[in-house]
Amino acid sequence: MLIRLIQIHIGLRHLRSWMQPLVMLMATGLMAASTGCYEEQVTSQAGAIEVAKAPTVVLAQSPRDVRVEVALQMIGGGRFDQAQLAMETVLAERPEYARAEFLLGLSKHKQKLYQQALPHYQASLDILQEFPERVHVHHFRGWAHYYLGQMTQSRKEFNAHLALVPEEADSMFGLALTYMDEGDHDRAEPMFLEAIRLQEGMPGRVRELAKAHARLGDLRLQQSRNEQAILEYERAVELYPAHHEVWSKLARVYDRVGRVQDAEEARKRHAVSAARAGRVRETGETESTQDVQIEGGGDEERQ
Repeated sequence: MLIRLIQIHIGLRHLRSWMQPLVMLMATGLMAASTGCYEEQVTSQAGAIEVAKAPTVVLAQSPRDVRVEVALQMIGGGRFDQAQLAMETVLAERPEYARAEFLLGLSKHKQKLYQQALPHYQASLDILQEFPERVHVHHFRGWAHYYLGQMTQSRKEFNAHLALVPEEADSMFGLALTYMDEGDHDRAEPMFLEAIRLQEGMPGRVRELAKAHARLGDLRLQQSRNEQAILEYERAVELYPAHHEVWSKLARVYDRVGRVQDAEEARKRHAVSAARAGRVRETGETESTQDVQIEGGGDEERQ
């Protein structure tokens, strides 16, 4: 809601659901200078976020280089190391190129090199150039800090992104995870619910919606609310049956409440979906040949 995620569609399309007015793009320039100026205020009912507004600065027009579009396609196709090399080559020739810095950071991020990605994200903001993804740089920084276990900084970045894109569910989801990981269920729960609300009825966000239900199920389990956890897990696999980890969790909770037959069926579904996931990793195939998603995450393991 990363991961959206967050969608970047490869080809001639850009961030379909994330395009914002130019004034919002302009606002990110000085936000990069100090993300520490953002202070969150979480409401008890909806998990809404309010952050300080950044001053407006004028951004220069971004250069154009066909290799940037090629790098986007490489990232969408999982060729992250090739995208990294391409952007390093571009930056060697054109050092002041904000979008190339962002894509270099993203290519490292997708290789789970989160610490290495962060300076490139920062550079993409320090170079005062307009580019389509600029408004979402804070989102990816939020996930990078999350995977590094830096929850306070992660929250600042997600809040900075939500100041620009208030209804971006994946940043709301990321905020919820930071609180759940610290055991703050009172703050995490309304944010998970808000992330779910923001994505309900959106066909392109089914996987992300399922992920939000699954992690809300994890929270319910931590609260020893087994029946409520089952409802969330069941909704997750109803939306996205290929989520093998959720089938495994569901089997364990079924066992815990004495639903033996349901547990056995869930284990069978886990085995099938896990085998499918293994084949996808081996062949490099994607679930859709039309739309390739680059998302912030929530499913990756922290390094």
